[in-house]
Amino acid sequence: MESKRYIYKSRVLRVGPEVKELLDGGVAIFFADPVPEALEQVSIVHAQIEGQVDDINVGDAIYLNDSKAIITAVGERAMENIRQLGHMVVYLNGAEEATLPGAINASGKLELPKPGDHLTIIREN
Repeated sequence: MESKRYIYKSRVLRVGPEVKELLDGGVAIFFADPVPEALEQVSIVHAQIEGQVDDINVGDAIYLNDSKAIITAVGERAMENIRQLGHMVVYLNGAEEATLPGAINASGKLELPKPGDHLTIIREN
């Protein structure tokens, strides 16, 4: 029997005007509020609403409403960034090695969110 465990859950507050272009290019930038002004233009600004942030593992799923990406690599600094800043950069390229120390790589496609949408990271097995 398959079980699911929420690793992280947040609600989208704002979506920067450059987010669509980045998502179309395979990059999603998440930043918890308050976000530095210089990064707000390119970020999906969110607020954590549930769960302790356990370590994210390869194979975990990122959901942005109904869109889904499976994590293929987690950079050595990614968890520190998430815990301290709610900051994640997800490269949707399926790479098995992290693009950067703070990066998360995944396969799949995340759709453009709107305020009120949910971001969740789930361990599905």
